[in-house]
Amino acid sequence: MRRVWYGYVIYRATHPLTVHGIVLAAAVYLLSQFIHVVAIGQNVSNLRVGDLFSYITGTLTHTEWSNLLLVGIIIMTALSLRWQLPRVRRRQLI
Repeated sequence: MRRVWYGYVIYRATHPLTVHGIVLAAAVYLLSQFIHVVAIGQNVSNLRVGDLFSYITGTLTHTEWSNLLLVGIIIMTALSLRWQLPRVRRRQLI
C-alpha cells in the first residue's frame, strides 16, 4: 500500500499545476525579500496618475538584474499557466 501512496505523491508533486504554483510562490517570496513592497506602495500613492507609466518604466530600467529576473519569472509563469490549464482539464477528461 505504501508504494501506491508513493506513486500518488510523486504524481501530484510533478503535476504541471503543482510545479507552476511552487515556482510562482517561490518567485513572489524572493521578490518580496529583495524589494520593500510597502515603500513601493507609498511611492506609487504619492504620484499623479499621469506620472505612473514613467515611474514604472524608470524603476524597471534602473533596477538590479535579479529583480528583473524574478519579475520575468513571475510573468512567464503566470502566462504559461494560462496555456497549461486547458491541457490539464483535457487530460483529466480522458
